[in-house]
This record gives sequence, C-alpha cells and structure tokens, in this order.
Amino acid sequence: MDDVKIYEDVFENFSNKQLDISAGNYLKISEISNFIGEPEKHLNYTDVYIILEGSAIFYYGKELVSEFKVSEGEYRGNEIKNPKKVKLEKNTVVIIPANVAHKMDVHDKVKLIVLKLKQDVETEFTTGHNSSIVL
Repeated sequence: MDDVKIYEDVFENFSNKQLDISAGNYLKISEISNFIGEPEKHLNYTDVYIILEGSAIFYYGKELVSEFKVSEGEYRGNEIKNPKKVKLEKNTVVIIPANVAHKMDVHDKVKLIVLKLKQDVETEFTTGHNSSIVL
C-alpha cells in the first residue's frame, strides 16, 4: 500500500509539471495557448491525450519529412508526410501508438492531460460505442 500516490488540486498545483507514474511513465497536465507544434515521433512511448477544455488541431501519419534524431528514440521533422487532420475537442481521448508521427496546433486555448506510456506497457482503450480514431 505504500506505493499509492495521491495528488490533490493537480490542475492548480501541477500545471505544466510532470508527475512520474512508474519507471519512465508519467503524466503532464498542460494548458496551451496559441501554439504551433513540432512534428515528432517516439519509438518507445505511446502518448495519450485527454482533452479537458478547449480545442486543438491534431495531425498524424506514418512518416516525418526530413526526420532527425533529438535523443534516444525521439525524432522530429519538418512536417508529416500525407498527414490526417482531426479537430480535438473537450472529452476527446487520443491514443498515439509508438512510432506514429504526430503534432498538435492550438489556435486559441486547450487544457489537457498527456500520458506518456513506455511501449512495453499494454494499453487497451474501449469506449463501448463507435467513436474512436484508428491510425
């Protein structure tokens, strides 16, 4: 029972700070305004975005154009080759598997939770209805 962690007032006390979950897994609560994201992909992490308020434009695809390595398993690029585009709004969850190129643009404001999960963590998400985005 000693490994249970409880954080209170997370939106006030931990905004834009990383909370470690377990070895390499963490979550971050972010409020982002007027932001143009950089295309990226992670070889060892699945990202999960949970949109709490506001909206953003999410782009994803298989490849980065002019890809370059920024650190072990982390890549950036100038753009995403043939990206798909989706508007993310409140109550949307996006699961981005490892090795999928992605970026997010915010033209006004968005509040979200970002979960970073190591690739070896089994993740299954079901909604009970037909409202998922398949990569």
